[in-house]
Amino acid sequence: MKKDPELINPRLATPLPQQLKEILVEKIRAGEYIPGEKIPSERDLAEKFGISRISARQALTEMIAEDYLFRIPGKGTFVERADQVARKLKRGSFSVAFLINSGWYCFVQPGYSRILEGVERALRKRGYKLVFLTLDPTGHSGPSGLELQRKGPDGYDGFILVGPTEEAVIERFQSVGAPFILLDAQTSVSNVTVVSMDYFEGTRQAVNYLVKLGHREIGYVGLEESEKYLGYLDGLRKAQLKKNSQFVEFIVLNGEERAGFQHGREAMQRLLERDEVPTALYVTNDVVALGVMDALRKEGLQVPRDLSVIGCDDIDIYAQAEPPLTTVCTDLEEFGATGVQKLFTLMEDPRQEARSVKVPLQLVIRGSAGPRSKMAERRSDRDKVAARSK
Repeated sequence: MKKDPELINPRLATPLPQQLKEILVEKIRAGEYIPGEKIPSERDLAEKFGISRISARQALTEMIAEDYLFRIPGKGTFVERADQVARKLKRGSFSVAFLINSGWYCFVQPGYSRILEGVERALRKRGYKLVFLTLDPTGHSGPSGLELQRKGPDGYDGFILVGPTEEAVIERFQSVGAPFILLDAQTSVSNVTVVSMDYFEGTRQAVNYLVKLGHREIGYVGLEESEKYLGYLDGLRKAQLKKNSQFVEFIVLNGEERAGFQHGREAMQRLLERDEVPTALYVTNDVVALGVMDALRKEGLQVPRDLSVIGCDDIDIYAQAEPPLTTVCTDLEEFGATGVQKLFTLMEDPRQEARSVKVPLQLVIRGSAGPRSKMAERRSDRDKVAARSK
């Protein structure tokens, strides 16, 4: 920053801090520095006006004492203003609300707790508090409802809506102009910033891994209208394998928030009753995969000797399954931190266009997926002979 010697005159009897103070006060009155605006640092002011940092610090300290300015530790010095936003800034009571459907959270609590930790850590680094709230399906929190307006100094500065969220709830946030993002969710509502996991590519990776292990009869257990199913189909296509409907079992959610253990057990039982059974399965999440493995165990079949299984999510407790579950996942704490980054970008410039951000998944190889068994190879050869004889 260039020195501006004409504004500070060291020959005057007026002390240098007092001269700087008078200059800054005049700039505030003239509107050059507006209420709530951050002013230059002590170092920048000292360089600009050709004085020491001690003199600059003394001038700012006096202006803070006289309510011209206020300081936020770690953030800087700002022009004072009397409204509620300035009072909130002065106390350092920035806050972001983490909102999740209460029914959904019951199903995903282990993994979402890790996302929550990542969000909290990223906010703390920026000097913000995290407020955790659960929503009922209508978008309200508690008996009095969630207050979205910035009323009072403790209003929320931003919102992270986590998991499946009703369109009416999203539109409600839009209607009041509240800065928010969707995390681990999808929506058909336009102009919404969404941060989600790349389930399509993650599933395709899982299928590709099974192909490398020698599997050709690869099945799917999960939801039909999902990125995971599309990724499964694309994985088969790239491996030049045809989809076999005998190897696919769709899960139907009858009012449940998410597919669970019993869904996996029942899906595997239905697959075992068919004429053709896959040698490997991609399963929509780790909890469902455990249900699949339980059904196989009850039939006297072993994983991965008789059938390989890959799940999705990498919830810690399921890595302790027997055998340990191979899965596709992302670092959930980093995923939460990515959401915070996108929210702050939106808070800094609310006019920017909404974006859809896909966070990559990685394959975690454990013991539940192995090479195609000799038994499966013999069964395949037998089927080919039978087909030729027809």
